[in-house]
Amino acid sequence: MSGQFRRHLSNNPYAEALMTPMRWCKNTNAILPKYFLQDFDLVKHPNPEQKEVWYAPGPQSFVNVMPWNAPRPVEQDETNTNTQKDETPDMTSQTKVSAKCGGFIEDKETEEVENARPEELEEDGESTEDWREDSHRAGRYVTYALSRKSLIEQIGRSKSLQIRMRAQRNGMATRGLPEQRIFRPDMDEVLLKMMQRQAADALIARSYSNRDSKKDPHKFIIPVDSWEEAQKYVAGGAILYIPTEPSDDMNNYATLDVEGANYGAKVAVHDLNFLLGDEVERLKQESEDFVGQELLILKNYRSESMRSLFLLLWRLQGYLAEPQIELIEPRQY
Repeated sequence: MSGQFRRHLSNNPYAEALMTPMRWCKNTNAILPKYFLQDFDLVKHPNPEQKEVWYAPGPQSFVNVMPWNAPRPVEQDETNTNTQKDETPDMTSQTKVSAKCGGFIEDKETEEVENARPEELEEDGESTEDWREDSHRAGRYVTYALSRKSLIEQIGRSKSLQIRMRAQRNGMATRGLPEQRIFRPDMDEVLLKMMQRQAADALIARSYSNRDSKKDPHKFIIPVDSWEEAQKYVAGGAILYIPTEPSDDMNNYATLDVEGANYGAKVAVHDLNFLLGDEVERLKQESEDFVGQELLILKNYRSESMRSLFLLLWRLQGYLAEPQIELIEPRQY
């Protein structure tokens, strides 16, 4: 492989998704890279009188999405009441939005992660990111389901599908776990709100009006006036589309073909009204970049957190997708 190809590949979020370990969805029998599935942890209820355990969304969708220099809620360590500015939150704080969506049950034993590092190191004019947020530990018991809203909704309504989620799980990890395990009936909406809020928070943090540095105003997000202008500047990134007029025919897998591009000839077009719902209004309220703007470009910036943002937006596409299955006509002989 050429050096240029390797450089592009190392910053390709979709290649990163395909490189994740294979996992099994027991309800669909699909074995796919972990990125395409939603992880669920078993956590304890904060009320000690509640003996059952609850399924809670795992950290996979939310790790590394926010830039390191963005303010983050942090739980203070029991032995340290002075919270450092650079501290990294644990997953309970990353998923704070879920409490507003119906009372997400947090694991009391989730450990706090400290000593966050700077996101980017400038070397020879190129930004690299040497630090990861992998210190978030998965729960002691993790199970997976296909990351599709329609499936999560079915699991929330069906006890048999919930029982199937723990099929063929045994050994040390299952010892001492209560038999009664609760899967919220509104888990599909809770998970959607969590992802929508996280994506909106990241876009707001990356916008020009919310960044401390004004040297490069369009370092991450570029407003454009037309699709033709978008083709000139997208360069392997993605297009953020906020339709000014409502449409019944929303193409939730829209792409844009870039003519003459050697790399990134086809880029994603994210309809933010479709993906983020009510969070679009918050985008406009908290960031001037999105006010009165129909088209913006999310640049393919070389950064771990930017790749994670690309992956979160694409995860929302898949989570909300409702593909139409075409009827296969029998062949006439």
